[in-house]
Amino acid sequence: MLNRKGPALQRDTALGALLPAFFWASMGAAFGFPGAEGLQSEFPEVVPRVRGVWIDERFASAVMLGLIAVGYGLDRRSQAGQDRP
Repeated sequence: MLNRKGPALQRDTALGALLPAFFWASMGAAFGFPGAEGLQSEFPEVVPRVRGVWIDERFASAVMLGLIAVGYGLDRRSQAGQDRP
């Protein structure tokens, strides 16, 4: 979808970024509910800890949302450069 060429490039870029962003945002927002625990509650041996902090889905969702935002911004910038004659 992100490699398409044609009149709907901005829509395709937004949709290509929005769909995975919904997934990662919902994963991160799940920790806002009382009693919600991450993977470490079931499998603590596979979730790393750094200085006593679990590196779980919260960090993965934050990193992925950041990467989606950076990629979207870079793609929009490259599209803006192509629109100029």
